[in-house]
Amino acid sequence: MLGGKEGPTVGQRSIVKVPLLNGTGNDSRSQWRLVDAAWLGRLCDQPASVAILPIVGEAMEPTLCNGDEVMISRVRTQESVREGLYAIRGSSEIFVRRIAIDPTKNRLTVLTDHPAYPSWQGIQRKGVDIVGRVIWIGARVA
Repeated sequence: MLGGKEGPTVGQRSIVKVPLLNGTGNDSRSQWRLVDAAWLGRLCDQPASVAILPIVGEAMEPTLCNGDEVMISRVRTQESVREGLYAIRGSSEIFVRRIAIDPTKNRLTVLTDHPAYPSWQGIQRKGVDIVGRVIWIGARVA
């Protein structure tokens, strides 16, 4: 199916195309990643809502490094957010950051993992344009 030698099969596999987002967050219709549909179905309940985002920069090191890829499950604006890694739309790009929640003040803190990069504290939920929750991390092989 993927160009390898024919061999015994356990069952028919279904492969789906997952769009690769470019740095501005738009689907790059010419670039896709092929993913096993059953595996993707175990990762999330809405496989049609996923996309892959390449990591650019060092702000999330050591968790995410330049060249890694993450799979995100898109989040609707009104959808509740829990703590974790999220893709966030900035003024000109989409980037991944860690979100912590302060339930007493109904505010979010947007964190970087690298101490040289700033974090933002006490932001209202509507002030953060969350694109999706990270559901899988693919580390770049050196």
